[in-house]
Amino acid sequence: MKFEEFAADAGKAVRDAMAHVRPAEAPVARYRGEGRGRAAVAVGAFAATLVIIGSVAVLSGVINTAEVVPQTSPAVTLQTSPAVDEPLTTYAVGDTVRIRTDCSIADQILRSEFGDSLPKKGQTAKERVDGLLADAVVVFVDAFGALDVRVIPRNGQVWDGPGRGVYTVEDAVDYQFKVTLGPDSPCPAAPYSWNGIPVVFFRE
Repeated sequence: MKFEEFAADAGKAVRDAMAHVRPAEAPVARYRGEGRGRAAVAVGAFAATLVIIGSVAVLSGVINTAEVVPQTSPAVTLQTSPAVDEPLTTYAVGDTVRIRTDCSIADQILRSEFGDSLPKKGQTAKERVDGLLADAVVVFVDAFGALDVRVIPRNGQVWDGPGRGVYTVEDAVDYQFKVTLGPDSPCPAAPYSWNGIPVVFFRE
């Protein structure tokens, strides 16, 4: 193929390519004289090709970016740090010590001389309570309309032993769930535990 034919074909390719490129972005091939004209047309075709490739790459990047869907934060707070919680207050009832909450009918027993309603040793260990937090959130939101669920210290008594009247009561460094209810959410009708873990209820 003669150079003139190649230049003509290249010029046609440039014109076809420019149909897909905005006029402001189209490269302009300027030339003077016979020899320079041939080179300018070839350079213009090459430059137009680069512009088209670059435009496709940019467009591809935009499309790929548009496919990324941002993740939204859950409405319920997942928090295992008790640092923001004030110490819970307690009160005595007979031979028990209970945790004072905003749902008094469901106040948990923290200490009991006879082990009544205490959790079993190991059930309130921090590693276990932390590991069940995500599942607990689903349960408490569905059952109580919880606004916040977190793990907080309990530091009460637990029982240990085979059961059936054979057991010991021990002090423990342990944990429990704290659930924050909305102003219109109902309290449970009695002290409530989930998977052997006591739950205390407060209002927003």
